[in-house]
Amino acid sequence: MPENRPAIGGSAAMEGVMMKGPRAWALAVRRSDGSIYVETHPSRPLKERLKAAGWPLLRGIFVLGESLAVSYQSLSRSAEVLFDDERRREAAARGQPIPLPRQRQSSLWWVMLLSLVLAIGFMKILPVALTGTVISQTAHPYVFNLVEGLVRFAIVLGYIVAIGRLPDMQRFFRYHGAEHQAIKTWEAGEELTVANAAKYDPIHPRCGTSFLVFVMLVSVLFYTLLGRQQELWWRLLSRVVFLPVIAAIAYEFIYLTARYDNALTRILRRPGMWTQRLTAWPPTADMLEVALVSVRAALGLPQAERQEAVARA
Repeated sequence: MPENRPAIGGSAAMEGVMMKGPRAWALAVRRSDGSIYVETHPSRPLKERLKAAGWPLLRGIFVLGESLAVSYQSLSRSAEVLFDDERRREAAARGQPIPLPRQRQSSLWWVMLLSLVLAIGFMKILPVALTGTVISQTAHPYVFNLVEGLVRFAIVLGYIVAIGRLPDMQRFFRYHGAEHQAIKTWEAGEELTVANAAKYDPIHPRCGTSFLVFVMLVSVLFYTLLGRQQELWWRLLSRVVFLPVIAAIAYEFIYLTARYDNALTRILRRPGMWTQRLTAWPPTADMLEVALVSVRAALGLPQAERQEAVARA
């Protein structure tokens, strides 16, 4: 990446893309009428707000927490924008006054909490229960832990493949690819146009999917070496208690492999890059346009005309 260019990151949203720059994050969403809705939120760097956010190991926990919070907020906002579009279309069809935008519902937090509980049960408890039906943890602790980790990895991959068959998720994965290609265009120092972004592969070393793979691999090694855990309740609880530690270690891995480019880091990247083929799909030109609008908004750059951007694709 050219010097003096600030690093950016992002995530896919519902019919849109969120991008986070050094001082703000932005959300761009393709509305039903073809226009692009954009909103920008100021955000101070973590290191300015919290000194510990720059420390190795600890920084991974803070970065992950902030990333999840911003991604959830952008995802819920994009859903609200699309929902308001639907209400407006229905009102127009009935000849009724256009309704005001609906405020965020507090029930979204309950949905998030329920999703977290289900994720912990699905990803942490189920693999322990399944492995326990065929292998004795007491008699073969190291084998048990290894197989349990591999079962968890298989469940994650199977889940990703399964949801990838849903049309809405397919569009979500294409916006994920658009996010990566827009970031690559910025990092390459090129003009932020659809034509330039379309040249790049929708796979990026700093990706949440790659991070998830690192978490899975680190957890397999971590729990395998942990050895015997006699009590079932502790085996289940430990899968949750040690998750922040594993996430912190995984973050350092992805941080180093993305920062340095050599034979070793390229090998370490491969599992995450392979798995990204399941979650970052080639986008359409109009999806790239949305991602580039989000990049410009997050960096405070002037927006390009839509007609010019699409014409150059």
